Amino acid sequence: MRHVVGDRIGRTDFFRNAPFLSALVELLRAVRSPRILVHAAATGAEPYSLVMAARLAGLDDIAVYATDIEPSFLEIAKRGVYEEGSLGKVPREAMKFFLPGSEPGTVEVAPDVRASVTFLSPASFVAFQANEAYDAVLALNAMTYVSRQEQRRAIVALAAYARSYLCITAASPAIVKEALDAAGFEPVERPDWLKIYYGWWDRVRFRPGRREWALPLLPYVMKDWRYSASTIFRRRPDHAATGVRMA
Repeated sequence: MRHVVGDRIGRTDFFRNAPFLSALVELLRAVRSPRILVHAAATGAEPYSLVMAARLAGLDDIAVYATDIEPSFLEIAKRGVYEEGSLGKVPREAMKFFLPGSEPGTVEVAPDVRASVTFLSPASFVAFQANEAYDAVLALNAMTYVSRQEQRRAIVALAAYARSYLCITAASPAIVKEALDAAGFEPVERPDWLKIYYGWWDRVRFRPGRREWALPLLPYVMKDWRYSASTIFRRRPDHAATGVRMA
């Protein structure tokens, strides 16, 4: 799904990267009543998909909070009504979370899934002010829309209220390791990390060139590839959080 308002682009899909969702949910199973914040949520497919993936894995007490810089995107997300054509990547077992919409050719997210997602006021992930900590903070495919300086500042800021996990993509390879090291985070080492990497297939290019959002066919050619090719990062045990009280 792609929505455009002025220079703001809301590009998202349900289960856009299923391996990533499965991996994050698996990690969150060790957390009691996990609370997740999704930045740049666009029209809502990402936070809803996260709840659905959690339900499929038996994680029923997840609470997801989501925001986006564009108010009109959030209004669509709150309604939870989408065209049937947006379900192309939804696994068969997850189709039960959608109901027929009131208009022909539409579907709506099931009420119990919608109840697990709270949409916050519109906000930029760069300037967001957190009053509490979250077990995981996501800012996926959004870093590319801001400068390298803003990327670094945003990563450090997001990390301050991420209790355990920080999930980011499309940050500049020149920035990502430096910023994550400063924030006290490291890549999560998983045997399925390549599945997660290629789960962003719409960003894979044979010749990425200077497009910092693009991924090369072989992740090993990337600068600091363990950082640049990863999506999920965890707080290092020796690095305490700052900026937000961790209850």
